[in-house]
Amino acid sequence: MPTTAQIKDYATSVAGQYGLDPNLFTNLLQAESSFNPNAVSPKGAIGVGQLMPGTAASLGVNPHDWQQNIQGSAQYLSSLINQFGGNQAAGVAAYNAGPGRVASVLNGTATLPSETQSYLDKIFGPNSVGGGLAQSFSGFIGGNPVQTVQGLMTAGKNGNSWTQAIVNFFSVNTAVRIVAVVFGIVLIFAAVWQLVSETKTVKQLTSTAKNVATTAAFAVAS
Repeated sequence: MPTTAQIKDYATSVAGQYGLDPNLFTNLLQAESSFNPNAVSPKGAIGVGQLMPGTAASLGVNPHDWQQNIQGSAQYLSSLINQFGGNQAAGVAAYNAGPGRVASVLNGTATLPSETQSYLDKIFGPNSVGGGLAQSFSGFIGGNPVQTVQGLMTAGKNGNSWTQAIVNFFSVNTAVRIVAVVFGIVLIFAAVWQLVSETKTVKQLTSTAKNVATTAAFAVAS
């Protein structure tokens, strides 16, 4: 039986093969089975990645072999993320609740199960294996990643479209960024203006000095 360290190392390697964030994938496996290759759920899910027999068969892996189980889990998660246009939060939620349920959530015709919300907390929260994915999780631009996931996944309840939900969520951050950019432009403009003004002053002083020297020269000559 492999050690937890061996399972984590192998999972990290497999994550790279499927373009997954290693922390994201490792956190998912811990949430699924606590890295137990012999885990079997009441519903019949098997192994480290808790693959259902039918899912494992469709992926062409043996769920009782811990390495094939992890391979299948990575392949399945990657396919779910791709199914939802590269959205990692939706892909992870679909791994737990099923792609059909997540699609309904995004369409506003269903809500995210409380079990799946807790599942997302384990994977994206500050106490997860990777210490939280606030920095490494590229799917979100700031804010609390757990709140971000839940907010976006349940946005459809209020009749908002998926696109509008994203716009609403990031509106504050976007406003801050715009203010910062404008402020930066103003500072640059002020610095350039000061430089130009100083250059003009130098030119004026130089011209005045030349005039004084010319006048003095004429005075001496006369």
